[in-house]
Amino acid sequence: MSNIFLPTAILLVVFGMLFFFLQRYVGDRWNRWLGIGAVCALIILRFIRAGQDEAQIEHSIAFAWLIVVTAIIAWFATLSNSQEETATMPWLQHFVCRRALDVACLALLLGITTVLTTTRLGVLNFQNDEYYHVEAVEGYNQTGEPVLWNFTTQEPQRDSNDNVIRYERAWIYSWQVAQTVEWFEWSEATARIPSVAWGLLFIALSFCLIRYWTKDILLTFLTVLTFVFFDQFVFQARIVRMYSMVLVVSQLAIVFCYLAYAATLQQYRRWLSMLLICLAGFFLWIAALTHLVTLSIIPAFFIFLCVEWVLLRKKTSAADRYAYHVTTAWLAVGVVGCLSGVFTALLLNLPAFSFIGIRKSPNSVYALLPFVDLPLTVAAVGLYLVGCYRFFLQSRTHRYVITLSFALLFLFIFTIHRYATVRYILFFVPLILIVVHMTLYRFLTNAFVWIRWPFARAVAISFASIAIATPLSWPSVEPGVLFDRARADRSTATGYGHDFRTAYAYIQNHRASGDALLTVAFRSYYWGHDDDAHITSLGAQQSLTVRQVKALMKEHQQGWIFWSADKSHHLRKSVRRFIHRYTTDEQKKDRSLQFSGIFVYSYTWSDVERQLQQKKR
Repeated sequence: MSNIFLPTAILLVVFGMLFFFLQRYVGDRWNRWLGIGAVCALIILRFIRAGQDEAQIEHSIAFAWLIVVTAIIAWFATLSNSQEETATMPWLQHFVCRRALDVACLALLLGITTVLTTTRLGVLNFQNDEYYHVEAVEGYNQTGEPVLWNFTTQEPQRDSNDNVIRYERAWIYSWQVAQTVEWFEWSEATARIPSVAWGLLFIALSFCLIRYWTKDILLTFLTVLTFVFFDQFVFQARIVRMYSMVLVVSQLAIVFCYLAYAATLQQYRRWLSMLLICLAGFFLWIAALTHLVTLSIIPAFFIFLCVEWVLLRKKTSAADRYAYHVTTAWLAVGVVGCLSGVFTALLLNLPAFSFIGIRKSPNSVYALLPFVDLPLTVAAVGLYLVGCYRFFLQSRTHRYVITLSFALLFLFIFTIHRYATVRYILFFVPLILIVVHMTLYRFLTNAFVWIRWPFARAVAISFASIAIATPLSWPSVEPGVLFDRARADRSTATGYGHDFRTAYAYIQNHRASGDALLTVAFRSYYWGHDDDAHITSLGAQQSLTVRQVKALMKEHQQGWIFWSADKSHHLRKSVRRFIHRYTTDEQKKDRSLQFSGIFVYSYTWSDVERQLQQKKR
């Protein structure tokens, strides 16, 4: 995945040749039947892929498969170019005024989302970055300041210089968690309630926006259904992190940026233009407070304005000339604003903007990350690219969605200094999924035009769309045909996460008074208040050598060494080998520790020293 540009170029050549041949030499009737065959082939591929492990999945998208899927997408693209316009099905227009259908669809989507995000919400311990918010929230509730709190010593955490550690990142989100735990008391489920609420709001907002834009209830439902089951959307709605909120506020910022620009193209209601500009600025500000990476919306919007400026430059009608001058004004303001922001950041040496700049090498992994949670990754990429070509000139709104999503993807590949992970790009993944589903929907409505009964046609379109582009999961349903493992079913028993509560309880029940506790990334929330605990850090980023670890063990004659599996990289391999060889592995004594994801060892220095002396002999 690290170098995708050469394979992509080859696939584009194959696609172009097939598309040209099918468009020029094959009639619409044959193309339609080929399109139906392509749909069936993708559905079969979905069933073949179902239930495979990661190694098999990698094999299933080998280059030979890419060629096959590219041929299928070429047939799709040819079919979408058919002269017969069937993308908006007449029978669906009959439902436009039936608000009961809209309410029923939205209620169903929200119901599914509620089940996926709340089932066993509190079973899994807090994981990884959740502790930043957990400790900052308790610090705020105890002191009124956003400081990281130590639940064991019952005081703020301090750095090596004895300064109190503050955590103000995404404080607008942490404050919500603070209010929730004040009302309902501390628990994993309680702390995650704000994320669940933002996840539900994201689904409702997406449904309303897509429904209003497309005027097509079936397209809206199928698109938002993919949002509902999209694994990363579900995951972010189940943890104490700000990304579920980022989804909502960034979508509002994107929408109001477009509405503000569109309103200025009208030569009346200037007050409305100013109101929308203020709202766009407000939501951009809120999005930036939630996560700074959302500021990339601004240069992406600037790219959209450049595209509009180029398209309007040669048009001659009065309305187009007015739009051209307005766009020029927007660009001028944008250039001045961007340059001012860059110079201010440089002069003030703001570390928060250090992630912006030209990369030495492209981060090409980002090219596939928006699609990895979809059932057929390669097919989704093809649908997105064909959709960009097919809908770019259809309307300004289509062009905005396509340009913004493509520009943001481009920026993350070439300019954003962040390691590749889906959560950083999550705020514009909905735009990409919308393009994928618009393209697929257009293909399917043309492919199934021969089905005369409207309801049967809708069922066929829905089944094909879900089979090709919608990831499915449900609590307690085992992975298999069509279904993946639900987030609610992922636990330490299935190799996911870490059970600190079980591991820490075991240590507390078996340790003697005065035992030292040597650890990496101590989670004080699960240890609780304990004045007798002597916590010693084993450092980070492999800072300790074996000699230094021996010195710590000699200083603390008896104690426990423990760390979570995801923090193993902070200890050198030599240190881990030494601990495993010369201390007692408690996982061999207690079966519950084997599924906790926590390595637990006990030692006495006299035993360790005796073993070292025996080795020398």
